Amino acid sequence: MTKHLRESEASLAEAHALLSDAQKLAGVGCCQYSLVDGRLIWSEELYRIHGLDPRAFTPTYESVAKLIHADDRCAWEESIATALRNHETFTTEFRIVRPDGAVRHLRSLGEVMMDGTKKPTRMLWSVLDITEQKEVEHTLRRSAEQLTALSRRLVEIQEAERRQLSRELHDRVGQNLTALSINLDILKTSLAEESYAEQRGRIEDSARLLEGTVDSIENVMSELRPPMLDDYGLLPALQWYAQDFSRRTGIDVRVTGRDDPERLTPEIEITLFRVSQEALTNVAKHAHATQVEIVLEHSARECVMSITDDGIGIASAPSRSSGSRPRLGMVTMRERAQAIGGRFQVRAMAGGGTQVAITIP
Repeated sequence: MTKHLRESEASLAEAHALLSDAQKLAGVGCCQYSLVDGRLIWSEELYRIHGLDPRAFTPTYESVAKLIHADDRCAWEESIATALRNHETFTTEFRIVRPDGAVRHLRSLGEVMMDGTKKPTRMLWSVLDITEQKEVEHTLRRSAEQLTALSRRLVEIQEAERRQLSRELHDRVGQNLTALSINLDILKTSLAEESYAEQRGRIEDSARLLEGTVDSIENVMSELRPPMLDDYGLLPALQWYAQDFSRRTGIDVRVTGRDDPERLTPEIEITLFRVSQEALTNVAKHAHATQVEIVLEHSARECVMSITDDGIGIASAPSRSSGSRPRLGMVTMRERAQAIGGRFQVRAMAGGGTQVAITIP
């Protein structure tokens, strides 16, 4: 009997050591809380996670609560109380402060154990140190924020360059072309005699070429920085651009929306305008559509613009699994939306066609 007891004790000690090693490798501690006498039992790994010596610290509900970061203590106590009240499992994340002042992030998963009469008798929970995971998440979040800020700055620089180029075209090239037109008119008047008929024909041909050049430059200026957008706002600018697009491509474009007296910020307006430009360009190149509808809606919480066409749909395009890359236009629209904190979505419509939507808080 004595030999059997010694073997049982050895097996128990071996199992305990194995459990302790497993918890250490996994970085998971465990705890048992008796609802009968209030006794708390910690595993060795739980002491290590908290940076405490088992010989110098006795875990009780009160002493453990003091280890939790002051800002997280109420939430931790509430999660315990809710689990006891509802007899349910619980998951909670909180911070602790070690004796050396180090702050660690922990995650607990536990449940309430019942007796045969469905009365709660104890609580069991595991504790995982997720500090490194939180640090990685924080680093990734910071990187994403920096990338967003960089994208926003690049968009701002691009728009500033477009605005400057449009101004230069207007102030320099436009004025020179106007002066050239006046000179041609003067020459044409001075060559009114019949003997100068050939020269007048060349001047008239030059005047027509000049007029076409002026129109082309005005179109370029409008593409670079549409004056309609600065002067009247997004909805009129979209309507103007839709009419011009329809005239050039033969695709019917309808723009609907509410003309709110409170204008959106210039950053949002130019982003939505550029996205609509890129989306319509994609429609003209790839969709084989006959109609496009642009809907602009905004409330106190968000602004939503959708562009829906009746073309062949994105399902007809090569999939990414086939090795094709997403079109540059889609990438550009997504980056513009993300640069100002927006959400960009593309989906195939049930009856055919594609819808591009951008939502900006």
